[in-house]
Amino acid sequence: MAGQRRVIAQSHRSQMWATSQTPLSLAAFAAAPALAGWVLLLWATAGSLRDEQPGNKSSRWTWWLLVLGVLVLFRWPLITLAHELYADETQMLASALTLRHDPVFWRSVDGGTAGPLDFYVLLPASFFPGTAGYAATRLTAVVLLWGLLVAAGETLALVTDRRVARAAVLPALAFEAFTTSPELVHYSTELVAALLLALAVCAIVRQTIRPADGNLWAAALLLGAVPFAKLQAGPIAAALGLGLIVFEHRAGRPRHVGLLIGAALLPSLLVAVGVTATGQAEHMLIRYFLQNSHYTQIGRLAPGEVVGQLWTQSVTNGYHALWLAGSAVFIIGAAGGAGPVPLPLRRSALAAAGLLAVSVFAILAPGRPYHHYLNLLTLPLTLLSGLALHHLRQSGLGGKYSATALVPGVFLLCTLLPQLGLRASPRPDPFAYYNTTLSARGPEHHQLIAAIQSLSTPGEALGLWGWRSSLYVEAGLTHATREPTTLFQWVAGPWQNYYLRSYYENLVASAPPLFVDTAGPGNFWFDRRAMGHEVYPRLRDWVDTNYRLVGEWDGVRLYARRDRRPVAP
Repeated sequence: MAGQRRVIAQSHRSQMWATSQTPLSLAAFAAAPALAGWVLLLWATAGSLRDEQPGNKSSRWTWWLLVLGVLVLFRWPLITLAHELYADETQMLASALTLRHDPVFWRSVDGGTAGPLDFYVLLPASFFPGTAGYAATRLTAVVLLWGLLVAAGETLALVTDRRVARAAVLPALAFEAFTTSPELVHYSTELVAALLLALAVCAIVRQTIRPADGNLWAAALLLGAVPFAKLQAGPIAAALGLGLIVFEHRAGRPRHVGLLIGAALLPSLLVAVGVTATGQAEHMLIRYFLQNSHYTQIGRLAPGEVVGQLWTQSVTNGYHALWLAGSAVFIIGAAGGAGPVPLPLRRSALAAAGLLAVSVFAILAPGRPYHHYLNLLTLPLTLLSGLALHHLRQSGLGGKYSATALVPGVFLLCTLLPQLGLRASPRPDPFAYYNTTLSARGPEHHQLIAAIQSLSTPGEALGLWGWRSSLYVEAGLTHATREPTTLFQWVAGPWQNYYLRSYYENLVASAPPLFVDTAGPGNFWFDRRAMGHEVYPRLRDWVDTNYRLVGEWDGVRLYARRDRRPVAP
């Protein structure tokens, strides 16, 4: 249930970043990949200052592979951590594991605020056993980010030139590579939607340059799919679609308007047919639309508070604040100090600024200051920075050297060099203690996993009350109910009784061999024993009748069905 912990996560946030001590083992382990990452980053930077030979596609993709290498190498120490870094990531991996056994969404899995596409993308990662799944999931996040940067760069190359496109991507690349914040290195629920939006923008720009039905179909289908990755990104997709409709109408191609609307509605039609055929229409309506609408109305902060907390987190991150501030300074400077802007470039810049404004609205709309929401800024900020750089290069400011050295140098001085300096500085990593120590479970957790595995075989179901999706992932079990957690069974709301009834019916129908109650000290959200399953008498009586208590480890009570005996190794 990606994103649904939001009601309560604030109380945990202060201890997550409590210290910045870096274990020597992590520092040593990080040194080799980071050194290789520096080499590739400097190589990519040098490549951004050279003109590409026309038609040399091998050089183009060599540069993009350098970008991928930079992301993987700098993130490698966090990619390979063998424990949960962030609850959303583990929930989605557990649900992807469940979808392998029953691929019908909303029958086997409830994604909360995340749409089905986020989970199907993780299906390959779900084949990696145990803690290896964490690494596969974080590598999937890196690939999605890389695709976003490629789409943004190729879009800029269409309206500017290859050098501008590469230079504009570098600051975003540095931030994404250098950050160690668990909010930003995990497989977040915005990444699939952000990639779909970036690909759609590329198709739209292609349509403005070389009109073709293929561009329209691609843009419309991609935009129509966005809400099924992340509802929060829906306004961005709608704004882009409206802009494309207006452009086609003004270009004298009104017949394309119907094509666009029909193609954009096609993903919704396919989903509607699917949920109707599988009997999941009511569950989709309640869980994905009505409950999420209710979610946006509870626990909200004022926009000013959200902005303030997001900025505080960006400053703590360091790289993010430097990228945002440096880009803003350069864009404002370019807009105010480089003379009149040619009409085509002005239109492109206004479109990018509009995209940025709608993205900010989408980030602030839920009223929650979660830093990974800012993944939705990467595309519009990269585009706007590139257009500002292109304008300065074309303006002639600085004489004959402006296009080749001065302007790109100023751009990199504002947006990239501060990040390089921070990375090379002796500043301790503010997230190291959380990433390596606080988020890592102790020996009792591993004893619990061993006890679960001794009583089950991979692929069987696990009933769970509370919030600890790592048990599914590390034991290789699917969830016995649609929900990997029981947050909405606990939190009061208009659909609480629906969630309780659905949970109980799913649990009784599946009768999983094991049941765990993860309510108690040391657990996420359900941190008091009083929040255990016993608070619901019907559930308590069913568990007492059909299960026996095996033991308690790490604040988790493990129950086995009365006919279940240890599985032979």
